[in-house]
This record gives sequence, C-alpha cells and structure tokens, in this order.
Amino acid sequence: MYQLFTLETQQPLISELFEYFKDRYFTVKLGRYENINLGDGTLITPTMIILGLMIGIIIAGALVLRDRGILGKFVRALNREQCNSPETAKTLAELGFDRSISIRNALRNGKRLRSVVHCVEWEAFEAAVASAEESEKPNLSFRWDNSTYHFYIPAEKSIEADVRFEKEGSTWKSYVILVIVTVVLAVGIIYFLPDLLQMLDNAIGIIKSY
Repeated sequence: MYQLFTLETQQPLISELFEYFKDRYFTVKLGRYENINLGDGTLITPTMIILGLMIGIIIAGALVLRDRGILGKFVRALNREQCNSPETAKTLAELGFDRSISIRNALRNGKRLRSVVHCVEWEAFEAAVASAEESEKPNLSFRWDNSTYHFYIPAEKSIEADVRFEKEGSTWKSYVILVIVTVVLAVGIIYFLPDLLQMLDNAIGIIKSY
C-alpha cells in the first residue's frame, strides 16, 4: 500500500490537510484580553460547538420536513378517509401506503407518529393483557404486521395530528432557506467571535471598575 507524504515534512498528506483545515477554518485567532483568560490565544472548542449546533439544526430541520412531508401525507390520508375510530380504521394497502418503508417503520418504532395514530390490533392486545390473569400474561405476545393491521386517528386527536404534521410551511424551499441562514449565522458568529469576546472583556472591565 502506498502512502502520500509531503516533500518538506515527510508527514502523511492526509495529516497535513487535516492540520491545514483545522488551522484555517476551525481555529479562531484571538487577541489579548485583560479580564478573560483563554490560554494560548486560539479557540477551537467554541468553534466546534457552533458548528455542532449548526449541524444539529440542519438535521432537526430535515426530520421536521420528513415528519410533515412523508408522515404528514399518511396522517392527512387517515383524516381524509375519516378513519377516526376502530370501526372506520383502514389498512396501509387501503390507504395506498403499503409500500412506504418510512411509514411502516414509523408505525412500528416511531413514538411521534404513534402518539396520534392508533392501531386496532395493538389496542386489542393491550386490552387482552389487562384482562388476563397474571399467570397467563407471560404467554401473551404480539407480532407486528403492518400489512394486515388497521389504523385510525381518534376524533379527539384529529386537530393535534393536523397541527403536528401540517404541510404548510414545510417544503424543500423553506428547508434550503433554513440551511443557508444557519450556515451564514454560524460563519458570522465564528468570524466575529474575537470582537464579541472583546466586548465581553470590556464589559467585565467596566463592572470591575465600580
């Protein structure tokens, strides 16, 4: 296996690139502050925190877009078909979502969707467990089957479901705007961090003078 080295230092090229990007983009050069002790004059950790928050906001926005997009279509289909009771509940195939992996996984494991969407068969199993003798309960088991089970949104949760999974304002355009604004703010904060610290240092100095 061949390894790339720089000519001057004989260090691996990947290591050199890492050091370059760390010094260029992840290290903030600071001034000298009379009232704030920041060690060697560089600030890596706050920069990483800001970038971490930026990535977290972007990921959260993607999850919201998913919830109100893919999952929202399923919720709106249930409301449109008036599936608001066990008697009017329908299967995924009847609603046109039998091939949706996202919906199937969310119904099986997603607490957010399951908080408003109820499963008739699961509720029947819970009722059977509640009424069974203690000695019989260990023998009771439930096998999840999205292809045959029936789902509905209780009438009292219909408004909550509409609000939580509303489509309005949750488009790819709004998500792209969120990403751009978040990146600009993060870069701006990192760029002006030395100035902000200088303002903080001045404020501390004024307080100490009283």
